[in-house]
Amino acid sequence: MNKTLTIIGLCFLFAIQTFAQTTISGVVTDAHTGAGIEGARVFFFATTAFAETNSEGMFLMENVPDNQTRIVVVAKGFEPVTRTFELAKDSETNLEIALAPAAGEAGKAPDLSDKKDRKRLKAFAQGLLGFSKLANKCTILNPEALAFRELKDGTLDVRTTDVLRVDNDATGYIFHIWLDYFKLPKRDIADYSALLFFEEKIPKEVREIEQWNAARRNQFFGSPQHFFMSLKKGELESAGFKIYDATLANGNQFIELGPANPENIVGDEEGAPHLLLSNYLKVVYLNGKDEVTPRAEMTGYSITHLIRPTSVNGAPMPVQSVHSREVQISYLFTNRKKVKLTSHGIPEDPRLIRYEGYWRFNNLAGALPGDYLPVTESHEETTIAEALEVPEVPAKNGFEMTNLLVRPEYIIESGLSPDDRPPINNPLFVSSGQAREFLTDDDWVIGVPSEGTPKAYPLRILERHEVVNDEIDGQPIAITWSPLCRSAIVFLRDIQGIRRTFASSGLIFNNATLLFDYETRTLWSQIMGRAISGNAAGTPLEFLPVIVTTFKKWRELNPQSLVLSPKTGLKTDYAALTNLTEYYSNQEVKYQVTRSSDNLPNKELVLGVQVGFKKKAYPFSELRKTGGKLEDTINGKAVVIHFDPATYSAWVTDRKGHFLPGTPMYWFAWYAFHPDTDVFWLDK
Repeated sequence: MNKTLTIIGLCFLFAIQTFAQTTISGVVTDAHTGAGIEGARVFFFATTAFAETNSEGMFLMENVPDNQTRIVVVAKGFEPVTRTFELAKDSETNLEIALAPAAGEAGKAPDLSDKKDRKRLKAFAQGLLGFSKLANKCTILNPEALAFRELKDGTLDVRTTDVLRVDNDATGYIFHIWLDYFKLPKRDIADYSALLFFEEKIPKEVREIEQWNAARRNQFFGSPQHFFMSLKKGELESAGFKIYDATLANGNQFIELGPANPENIVGDEEGAPHLLLSNYLKVVYLNGKDEVTPRAEMTGYSITHLIRPTSVNGAPMPVQSVHSREVQISYLFTNRKKVKLTSHGIPEDPRLIRYEGYWRFNNLAGALPGDYLPVTESHEETTIAEALEVPEVPAKNGFEMTNLLVRPEYIIESGLSPDDRPPINNPLFVSSGQAREFLTDDDWVIGVPSEGTPKAYPLRILERHEVVNDEIDGQPIAITWSPLCRSAIVFLRDIQGIRRTFASSGLIFNNATLLFDYETRTLWSQIMGRAISGNAAGTPLEFLPVIVTTFKKWRELNPQSLVLSPKTGLKTDYAALTNLTEYYSNQEVKYQVTRSSDNLPNKELVLGVQVGFKKKAYPFSELRKTGGKLEDTINGKAVVIHFDPATYSAWVTDRKGHFLPGTPMYWFAWYAFHPDTDVFWLDK
């Protein structure tokens, strides 16, 4: 059976942009009511530049492309909007974008308990992600964002009712996808068009960075990006490409007509480079083997490669079938007379290009964002990176941004220096009875349980320092507090043979405080629980149990506790908490977060518990329904979650009552660092 080529808008070819200090802000509204739309995604097509609107529909995006670019706005329940415009370098642009409510019935979300829907979801994933080994490392995180309909002819029609998120653990990206359409006929290949942006995953260790970088480099070379860049620069042969004119016959049979001339494919039109194609172009990449097409052929779909040799004595020779897995053979075509290219030679709108062969079968699992630049020691990659003028990463707040686990633009300077929040390095303590001279029963403390002498650290003091370097039971520990996240985390200070002295860096990542140690000036993420810069990048912290509760409740649990004295040796007034009342009273976050979830309000307090690589969040609003004690199992370990409704505080123990590490904090903070978390719901 011959199968028609209907693949339009494959989104694994993206415009490479140069990023500068260009800022875009604005508001997204409902076109019918004029009200701001909360949770709308605003992004630059196929890049890592994106933002999300707040409760008033407002957004701010920094470090965005300054070349001609295409911005996309999508929101649940609304039709997407795309705009193309010029951005001046280092400019500030304000936009007002109105979205029309979505029309018509999209279909129904897949029911994962239904065998047919599970089969449909699997077929959809293969149609979207392709047949490569990378596709096996991809996971659809929110299938409820999909709507399935089966048409009369058996075609699976899929739409998105919200942004679809796909975790690609092979390349270290999370794809955010909005489908224009997706149709998968029976016994055929998918036809779809999509808008998407990329989110960098946060690695757990340096080894993951190395694996992701290797996978990204492997995907880049031989890809459409690599091909178009090399075509524009006149370096096809040295890059490993050969091109031929071709035509399509009988649906999936391609006939090679002869060598193609690159000068006839790219030309200047209207003062800009354009792709000029009147038929199919066969692209052969000689430096890579084809391990994808055999997987596609197992599904029943195949392509026939035919070569028409030159005539002999004026008589045409019959075509010959040629198949090779030692090279990668792809075909591209456009039904436009010309397609505008960027200054690097990449099509401005990748959806105008059709693909078949290797590039088609590799599909979205091999997708790379437009701002990806391959850099290794190989001559070819270094040449490309140099051609794109990779900028040096500047220092921030006096800290070198080297060997980062996160993108440098996500690290924000708060305006405070490390000296503005000096740590307490020589803490003095008093008894619980003496502490009643400066603490009331309702004052909040960070309590550190101990089989020896437990200790309490008043929030009135911690809010002005954020770190206390102390010891408990002979072990050096750091007691840390992030006011923006209401996260209290305690960990050991002896790391990699170094006794470290921690402090607040004045830098923010995911609206959370970044710490540093004075000994190596390494940056550490309090909530991620690991170093994110320098030679120690990826090194984990060892958390200890902690309880955030009232002074009265802490005394009930630990009557023999010592309490941090306000005599810190620093001229600071600890009479009251810092003025964060307004911040705590609404759902706004102060700084950008890389990911968010509307499963809970941003500032719903949760108890985050991690056992191994399994994480679970216990919302305080759900724990209120439990009667104060909940037995659960996480990653095979039995835990007991305790909740005190009078003080609205929670902690975790094992079944014998021994305290375990658990981190109370706002939901937005827990989710931003742990998007793979489970959530406890009493009624589900």
